[in-house]
Amino acid sequence: MGVRIPHHSHIKIRKNMIIGSKYGNWTIISEVFDNKWNKKSVNCQCICGTVRIVEICKLNDLNECRKCHILNKKVSVEERKIYKAKYFQENKEKIYERRKKNPVPTDVLKNYQLKYLYNTSIDEIDAFYIVQKGRCYICKRPFFGENKVRMVIDHDHKTNLIRSLLCHGCNVGLGNFKEDINSLKNAVKYLEKI
Repeated sequence: MGVRIPHHSHIKIRKNMIIGSKYGNWTIISEVFDNKWNKKSVNCQCICGTVRIVEICKLNDLNECRKCHILNKKVSVEERKIYKAKYFQENKEKIYERRKKNPVPTDVLKNYQLKYLYNTSIDEIDAFYIVQKGRCYICKRPFFGENKVRMVIDHDHKTNLIRSLLCHGCNVGLGNFKEDINSLKNAVKYLEKI
């Protein structure tokens, strides 16, 4: 075919671009196809495993993928938080607009949070709720109804495993005692003494 691309690169389109050809950290892993904008493209894979579609005219311009860039840069957690906060402040309007156009359903969001935070699902939380009969494991107050209390998921901070469902007050109480059994026993003795 030998058609030149009207771009500064000197790559020619061939029906079968050589699968396995390298461009920096990237390797071609597919034949040429038309992308959604009808531009000749190929699938490329980075050495870290990231796969992306690249227009043929941009093969020579490939550089590090985001994952490699972050790994190579070795950004600290604090720096990443500062960067994210700055990015949010600079792009607040765009972010809010995008969220309004594409809202995430609350059940999907809740499932994602449970999976991310506790490696569990809404079904497992429902099982805890049923076993505890809709009440706090410690004080036995109901989570719903007239005297309802806010339900929280209590978990072991070392293993991240869920222990039970507690009301907000009991969970904060355990946290204030730093989950130390001796301190809790001393508190019970103190209250019995009064």
